[in-house]
Amino acid sequence: MTASPRILRFIKKTLRWSVYGLLCSVVVLLLFEIIYRHQLVDTYRPELRGYNTPAVLENAESKPAVLIMGDSFTAGMHTYAEKLRPLMPGYRIINAGVSGTGIVQANVMAPRRFEAFQPSIFIYQIYVGNDLINVRFPINWKTASPARNVYRLVGGRLPSVYFLNYRLGQRWAEWTRPAAPREGIPEVFNAPFSVEAYSPIQQRYLRDDPWILENQILTQADRKADFETLLKGLHELLAHCDPAVCTAYLLVIPHASQVHPRYLGHMQALGAQFRRPAAVQAGAYPFLTGIQQAFAGTPSVHVLDPLPVLNANEQQGRPMYFNNDGHLNLEGQAVVADFVAAQLRKE
Repeated sequence: MTASPRILRFIKKTLRWSVYGLLCSVVVLLLFEIIYRHQLVDTYRPELRGYNTPAVLENAESKPAVLIMGDSFTAGMHTYAEKLRPLMPGYRIINAGVSGTGIVQANVMAPRRFEAFQPSIFIYQIYVGNDLINVRFPINWKTASPARNVYRLVGGRLPSVYFLNYRLGQRWAEWTRPAAPREGIPEVFNAPFSVEAYSPIQQRYLRDDPWILENQILTQADRKADFETLLKGLHELLAHCDPAVCTAYLLVIPHASQVHPRYLGHMQALGAQFRRPAAVQAGAYPFLTGIQQAFAGTPSVHVLDPLPVLNANEQQGRPMYFNNDGHLNLEGQAVVADFVAAQLRKE
C-alpha cells in the first residue's frame, strides 16, 4: 500500500520546514557566539552590578582599583573578595567573579574589564577542583545522558552555549523558587556530611569520571593536556595586565580533599578514586608547581597558595569547607581574605 500524494506532500513540507528551522537555529547560534566571544554586549554585566556598588564601579572616591576575577569562590557577597574591602580601605575592590566560569570565559570578559577599571592590582582566582573541567567537560556515554554529552561536546566548541545554560538556569531558579534569597547559604551545606545531601553537580562529575579529582590535582593522564591549555589561557589573560602599571596575582584555591583527610574520605564515599592519596594531599602538588614554574620568570606575576593556612586551620579543628558542598565556608573565605591581604601588603 503506497502513501497518498497528500501525505507525501505533507511529509516533504514538514521535512523542508524542519531543515529550514534547523539552519535558522544554527545561524542564530553562530551569530550569538560572535556576540558573546567579542562581548559586543556585556553578557556578565548583571553579576558585576550585583557584587559592586555604583560608587565602587564609578570610582567615586578616586581610589586605585583591584580587579578580581574568578568563579563561584569569588562571585557573591560572602566571598573573600567582599571580605577584602575592609582589609584594603585604600583600594576599590572590583568583584568581577562569575559562578561556573573558567579560563575561557575569563578571557572573554577580560578586555572589557581591564579597559573599564585600569587596575593597579589584578587577582585571578583558580580552583584546582574544576578549572580543568571548564577546559574540557567529561564525556561518558555510559553514565551521562546523550543530551548531556552532546551539550558538553557542543559547549566545548561554542562557549556561548554554556553561557545560555548558565543564564537560563538562573532564570529557572528564580521562577521555581521566587522567595529564595539569591545570596543565602543553604542549610544543607553545613549539615553533617551525607551522600544524599551532597551537591548533585559534583556527584555527577565523579560519576562520569571517578578519577577526575586525582588527575586534575596531579595534572596526569587525560588532564595533562588540559592543564597545558589552562596555562596558555593564563598567559593570554595576564597579557592584559601591563607590568608597568599592574601587578598580577594568581590565587590557587585547593580542592577540599587536599586540605584534610576528612574531605578526602567524603570524596571517596561519593565515588572518587585515588591511586595516590598521599600525593593528592602533598603541599607541593603538580597543579600548583606547574603554574609556579610557568610564571617563575615573570616578576610582575605572583602565585598565591593558601593551602598551608587552610590546612593549619583544619588541623586546629576549624573546618574551612562546607560538609555537603565543595566550596569554602564563611570562615574559610575569611581565612583566604586575610591571607590575600597579607600577601598584597608583603609585595
